[in-house]
Amino acid sequence: ILMSNGEVLFKIIQQPIQNGIIQAKSSRAMQTVLLNQQGQVLQQLNLHAGYNELPVSAYAKGVYYLKAENNVYKVMIVGN
Repeated sequence: ILMSNGEVLFKIIQQPIQNGIIQAKSSRAMQTVLLNQQGQVLQQLNLHAGYNELPVSAYAKGVYYLKAENNVYKVMIVGN
């Protein structure tokens, strides 16, 4: 997420997800939601400012969506 002042609010560092962990960087604390392809909430995740590791090894390989600050990001899990 890029703010109007050029600040990066949220960024997924590595795609696709190969080790069962979403690596993300956030410039402030926020809540994110992991969704499946049907839009069902699988997990609510709290991020802190800085580097975050979000565990997703419990989920099968496939396409998921991470919602943060009213933006939705496609996440591909290819390995646990």
